[in-house]
Amino acid sequence: MRANTDVLVIGAGMAGVTAARELTREGFEVTVVEGGDRVGGRLRTLRDFGLDPVEAGAEFIHGDGAATWPEIRAAGLGTRPCPLIRDTMLSLGGPAQWLPMALLHPGSWHAATILRSIASFSPPDVSAREFLERRRDRGRARVLSEMTLTAHLPGSIDEIGMLGLVSDGVHRLETGLNHRVADGYDRLPGYVGSDLDIRVGFVVENVRWEPDGVWLRSINGEELWALTAICTLPVGVLAAGSVRFDPELPDGKISALRDLRMGPVLKILLRFSERFWPRRLAILACGAGPMTLYWPVAYRTGTDNPILIAYATGPRAAALAEVGEDEAAAIAASDLGRLFPKVDVDDLLVAHGRSTGAPIPSPAAATASCALAARGRGKGWPRPTPERSCGPERQLNPRPSPKPSRRPTSAAFAPRAKQVACSRASPSPVPMVDGPLRHFLGDHEAMAVIGLFETLVLPGVVFERVDDLVEDGTQGAGAGSDVQLRRLRDQ
Repeated sequence: MRANTDVLVIGAGMAGVTAARELTREGFEVTVVEGGDRVGGRLRTLRDFGLDPVEAGAEFIHGDGAATWPEIRAAGLGTRPCPLIRDTMLSLGGPAQWLPMALLHPGSWHAATILRSIASFSPPDVSAREFLERRRDRGRARVLSEMTLTAHLPGSIDEIGMLGLVSDGVHRLETGLNHRVADGYDRLPGYVGSDLDIRVGFVVENVRWEPDGVWLRSINGEELWALTAICTLPVGVLAAGSVRFDPELPDGKISALRDLRMGPVLKILLRFSERFWPRRLAILACGAGPMTLYWPVAYRTGTDNPILIAYATGPRAAALAEVGEDEAAAIAASDLGRLFPKVDVDDLLVAHGRSTGAPIPSPAAATASCALAARGRGKGWPRPTPERSCGPERQLNPRPSPKPSRRPTSAAFAPRAKQVACSRASPSPVPMVDGPLRHFLGDHEAMAVIGLFETLVLPGVVFERVDDLVEDGTQGAGAGSDVQLRRLRDQ
């Protein structure tokens, strides 16, 4: 039988459309089949949720060395920088605070070496938990180090392998500069696949290899025939056996699919009647609670579009996936009330669907990312318990007596009334912080912390004591320290 085309490409995500375009440029006749109703895969942009495009899927260009940069430049797409350190807030269990305040607390200093420890890690492989135990981080430092290991990969510290984490470049992701595509990330696969033959709604059920070609059969019984085929389906789809291969895949590929673990990632899109977070906020990282990160869509757009992305990974995302979309949005709103206790977040939340009032297909836009478990560990993704989901054993400063909310809050994220005492330190004026830091951390790490303070501290704020630079009431600052933060006037 005559082939329908030279090459069939399964999947119209970035990998699929890029492969198809390159083959087309070499003179091959190529057809792309896609099970969904659009091109882009994990890249999905909404343009009717607010004033700016909102990414319901992948959102950032990670670092200056991202492989997508040549295509973005060729397409003429504008981008906006999103720094990971500057304009960052942090919560270790209490209200949100600016990153310099958290880093200058003595209880955080031991975590200053975490990125260097990751970058210098070498075999044999261990789990992230074992790696943290060897570091002997405690209290606030333990929370900061654990956040560093779990902010990007969608697993718990028992499921993430250090060699996989290092090969994923997490130590660079934590310190690099991200960018957004100004007009929406979906413009990129749209540009790459603009001249291709793409058939959407073709859900592949069976791939049959024969000496003279390849057959594809859809769940609707439609068949296509080509001389060869390329499969760009996600690891999770292949590992689940959703597509049957005849003959079976080689042992090496089956082994790779078994060792690669897909972990859940979940986004909740929240639109408010007005902005209640600082205008210059780029990202808010959480060491406890139902969410891993929050970030505003309108950062550096010049608009005041009051939309936040609530982002959960690993066990937190798995726990949220167990509840309905309305409850997930309510949980996020309740958590934001903990982070910004002076704001009635429930009253400000106006939508977690389309701006027209019609619900989007999934405001809690769930997807998955891949992680390599430590050898001999992480053989599966167990259903998280409430304790594992939010890590209450490391809850440093639970929200005191929150006011009743009209919105439900999942019991899985109820804070435990427990505090962890942080290191005591002698009161020191700011000019004298250099000495204690060098004594505790060493020259290299001390200079890194001091540099962060000098670069990131809010303009016009004077710290009169440095033994406790937080305002959330964390224990262990030392009796009589009475931290005072006073804003300079008339400057």
